[in-house]
Amino acid sequence: MRRAPVACLVAMLVMAACEPAGQAPLTAIVGATLVDGSGGAPVEDSVILIAGAAIVAAGPRATVSLPARAVKVDGRGKYAVPASGERIAAGRPANLLLLRGNPLMGTSAPERTMRGGQWVN
Repeated sequence: MRRAPVACLVAMLVMAACEPAGQAPLTAIVGATLVDGSGGAPVEDSVILIAGAAIVAAGPRATVSLPARAVKVDGRGKYAVPASGERIAAGRPANLLLLRGNPLMGTSAPERTMRGGQWVN
């Protein structure tokens, strides 16, 4: 008879680990220096929040709410820059590069690339 409570507990844990119905997966790049492509000053210690294929928020960590369910990517010491002429801003497609080194000084190398909200490397 002990199997029923254990089975219920396992089912509850599996359900809790799944994405809520109808909600896109969330990714949060946390701590990177954001160069958003607008020509403004870089934003240190930023958060870029991505839902599905779109950016839903980008800015200083103090101004962007970080949902508990978001998968967090450590951006400390890296630069987040737009890919292929895009801008990093709410409502825009999630196409960006996460770079090691400073792209403004010509000393950067790509670490990860995101296209349409998916990491491609």
